[in-house]
Amino acid sequence: MNKFLAFVTTLCMAASCSKKIVSPTAVTELQNPSNALSLYNNFCVRCHGDGGYSGKAPNLAKFAGDKNDAVQIIQSGEGRMPAFKDRLTRIEIDALADYVLSLK
Repeated sequence: MNKFLAFVTTLCMAASCSKKIVSPTAVTELQNPSNALSLYNNFCVRCHGDGGYSGKAPNLAKFAGDKNDAVQIIQSGEGRMPAFKDRLTRIEIDALADYVLSLK
């Protein structure tokens, strides 16, 4: 019994040290296209505009990369675009990448 209790305590401590715990419901909600649009409107529309092109930044409807390319650019930035790896979760970045690819 003591070994089991020590094991459970160790698991709880490890879980409390992690950055973020995302529930399956939160993952599903972020993958919802309307939530991806909300992320786009909050973080991207100022430069890229509605539909991916405003004239200030590259036309996202003509983005030639794949999802991995989009994720990398969103995470690390490119040119004058800032990096979002410290402002968005990986799930949010994936949702934005999917949204960008949907503009093609």
